[in-house]
Amino acid sequence: MAVARARKHGVPVDEDAAARQLRQSLTQFRLEYAIQGWNPEMTMEEAFTLVAAYDSGVGPNPTAAAFIRLFSRRQFSDGRWLFADNRPPMAYSEITSTAVVLRSLQAYPAPQMANEVAVRVQRARLWLERQHPKTTEERTFRLLGMSWAGARANDLRMAAANLLSEQNSDGGWSQLSMLPSDAYSTGEALVALADAGGISVDSEAFRRGLAFLVKAQTPDGSWHVQSRIHHPAVVSPPYFESGFPWGHDQFISSAATSWAAMALSLSLPKEPNIQRAASAQVMNDRLEPWAETVLFGNLQRLRQLLSHGFNANSAQADGTTALMMAAPDAEKVKLLLGAGARVNARAKSQFTALMVAAGYIGAAESVRLLLGSGADVELGIPQPPFNVSAASLAADAGDTETLKALLARGANINRKVVGFWLFEDELWEIPVLRGDSAIVDLLATRMGQKELSEALVRSVFGNRPEQVRRLLAHGANVNFVDDVGMTPLLYAASIDYGDTEMIETLLKAGADASVRAKDGSTALDLTRKYHHRELQTMLERAAGLKY
Repeated sequence: MAVARARKHGVPVDEDAAARQLRQSLTQFRLEYAIQGWNPEMTMEEAFTLVAAYDSGVGPNPTAAAFIRLFSRRQFSDGRWLFADNRPPMAYSEITSTAVVLRSLQAYPAPQMANEVAVRVQRARLWLERQHPKTTEERTFRLLGMSWAGARANDLRMAAANLLSEQNSDGGWSQLSMLPSDAYSTGEALVALADAGGISVDSEAFRRGLAFLVKAQTPDGSWHVQSRIHHPAVVSPPYFESGFPWGHDQFISSAATSWAAMALSLSLPKEPNIQRAASAQVMNDRLEPWAETVLFGNLQRLRQLLSHGFNANSAQADGTTALMMAAPDAEKVKLLLGAGARVNARAKSQFTALMVAAGYIGAAESVRLLLGSGADVELGIPQPPFNVSAASLAADAGDTETLKALLARGANINRKVVGFWLFEDELWEIPVLRGDSAIVDLLATRMGQKELSEALVRSVFGNRPEQVRRLLAHGANVNFVDDVGMTPLLYAASIDYGDTEMIETLLKAGADASVRAKDGSTALDLTRKYHHRELQTMLERAAGLKY
């Protein structure tokens, strides 16, 4: 996104390097992944990448359209999109995920989905307008999302004023009110204010923000921002060197550098003759002519296709069948089953139509039709990628009716799956990280105390106090000690989300503040070590100390 913005403002770009980066970013964007719905928990990351692809000049294509179909059917009824990442400030807020996914829907819809996309975008807008953002990240993406979705001018002015009011005396913005200004928050705030808030780049506020960024830039051209994720709160893949400077802080610093570059680009005039870059030969999978009708056409067109001799067991070269493509749509499923579609046919990935349907919200009727036609709930060897199952996909997507139907047919709740392409997870883990209370409540009745307590820890990671209260009510142990010697309270002291509700909730439930981590630190020690002032004050008050 930063490269695309720079290009539009006449900044020289190494196009070969940009093309390599684009190809690498889109490596996993395959048509079969989109249709089959391999990884429901990665919707926001995939949507962000599609937005970047659009900005970079990648034109309409069947793969992107299939992803948009997938994203659109994973929207919750209130307008949100959930996601399972918990890495503040970049990835923790449903405001960010909802804004980014709605933008991706606008970028690559199939023409036949225009009406559906319009409805879903407006549903997202209404949800965003009802939110009360607490951080710069949330204020930024609420403003951007409302603008992308066509909010009224007065509503945008109010959202922009709310973001602008958080500018600090040094010209920058902070992630949280008690933290110093940084390039990540300043860059994103300036971009949102200019793009969506009606703030001129020549205004005093904007110039002060740019001056902060210029002053904060380091000699190597990057910006350094400190990470808010501290060991052993493992909420990301294992640490590795990316080649970007700043060691433990390199990932947030990389994002900060991108935002800062975008903001600085805005101070330059646009180059009217600069075109978007070439597509770098990405997302070019072929879609069979009949597949467009099954995926995006209406029921009448599918009937016409069958009446002209279409084989209901037709499949793409990767084995994705027509029944899999139709899986989220019950009437299409009924039509194809009636025409002889094999219910347990497998793609080369080992996915079946039941697994595909389970990954969509609102596809419970399709799931019941498939089960009634003999669909296998659990598969024998070979297993699908990441050991996923229909039940794990339903739990990840967030459809309680589908999950109930699968559990009633004997779905294995103890099946271990590989989440985020990396980690071996329990079936409950992604819904817990996503904060999907309905799914968590459904699964909690089938979980033992150890699992409930582990889920409690994951809920603390994501700063989900209401979910913590629910899990405690189900029997989770508030003083559970995990494999690395940490308790929920120790984790709560290690990650600052800008409020004290999590620590208040744990203390009220009987959390023992005297428990020490393996390095000898108490929760209070950790708040002091990481300069979490509000959390420190809360724990000192609870201990009766002067503060």
